[in-house]
Amino acid sequence: MRSPALLRQVGFRRFFIGQSVSLLGDQFAVLAVPLAAILTVGAGATQVGVLTAAGVAPSLLLSVWAGAWIDRHGHRRVVMLVADFSRAAAVLSIPIAYAFGGLTLIQLYLVAFLVGVFDVFFGVAYQAVLISMVRRDQYVAASSWLRGSEAVTQTVGLTLGGVLVSVLTAPVALVFNAASFAISGAQLARIHPAEPGSAKSAHGQGVGEGLRWVYRSALMRAVLTSSGLTNLAVFMSTGVLTLYAIRTLHLTPTAIGVALGAGAVGAFIGAATCARVETRLGLGRLLAFSSLIYPAGLLFYPAARGPALLAASTLAAGEFIAAVTAVWADIALGTILAIEVADDIRSRVNGVFRTINQGVRPIGAVAGGLLATWIGLRSALLCSALIGLLGGSLILRKQVLSMKSNPPSPKTPTTD
Repeated sequence: MRSPALLRQVGFRRFFIGQSVSLLGDQFAVLAVPLAAILTVGAGATQVGVLTAAGVAPSLLLSVWAGAWIDRHGHRRVVMLVADFSRAAAVLSIPIAYAFGGLTLIQLYLVAFLVGVFDVFFGVAYQAVLISMVRRDQYVAASSWLRGSEAVTQTVGLTLGGVLVSVLTAPVALVFNAASFAISGAQLARIHPAEPGSAKSAHGQGVGEGLRWVYRSALMRAVLTSSGLTNLAVFMSTGVLTLYAIRTLHLTPTAIGVALGAGAVGAFIGAATCARVETRLGLGRLLAFSSLIYPAGLLFYPAARGPALLAASTLAAGEFIAAVTAVWADIALGTILAIEVADDIRSRVNGVFRTINQGVRPIGAVAGGLLATWIGLRSALLCSALIGLLGGSLILRKQVLSMKSNPPSPKTPTTD
């Protein structure tokens, strides 16, 4: 965040603007899509759950295949460009159908699934395009700018989205979400990074090659297992945290909102400080430190007790610590993947990571609820924190601790 030189690079500046606008539009959709289902077509709890699942399913079903397809054919910026305009068209169909009185729950399901499909292609190609725009020693700073933008848009976007839904109705508010995708696509159309070509024979062209590459690398196995366990733990706690705050801590909705809002502040501070902390600690130590402190922040949840102010402050402290270190860990992990993964297999490896990290989230949410029913809310939150700490401990390897952000070019993965 300290380096304005990045924003003086025309390509990165256009990419940053496009992604910031797109992230802002995404926050409108977080409120507007389920509200369109509930208020406009009369969806119930089950239908809203199916709508959420329709958006998540493509990440589980298509990420590995999409990575192989992109590595085989190349043209990653074009893939992202098509994904942006396709998402814009899909979302825009909702207010158009609403204007003509024809919006149905089936259409909302279909749009959620299609947006999810194009999210997969966009997300799998994203890292390769970002890497092609900046030097490797700038990757931490570039990721920090983008994560800082994400933190700001999450805070502003949810509030602004609520206002737009109230004033315009939920379907009409989605016009702004569609426009944000179009603006992102327009910015992508104006950049021309020297991205890598299609897959080389060194790593084959198979769909399963990314998974085999990860399996053959002792480092990547540890990193993927660690991030998977951490995601599982976080969603175990997320699924029951609000219920715990209301039933066990007896907090008001306002107090809960303020406490959880500390996470947005923490995410911004994490993005703003990541480059400086990485310079002090080194890339590997940053990942190891943040991977342990991140789930340690979850320990604040079951530790919350006492009067409402004290309990809410304890939750806020946990949210803040977890958010700061989550951003550090995410940026450090992305940088390590940028360093260790060869260009001709990058999208397939990204697909593997996306499949695992997205796949454990609904499992974690369900497991957290079942565990809370079995052993109680506070105990379930404690278990989730301990699982997260287990995941973080897997990063404590000499190979990780010695990593720097500007090493030699990627090599074929080494085995134990």
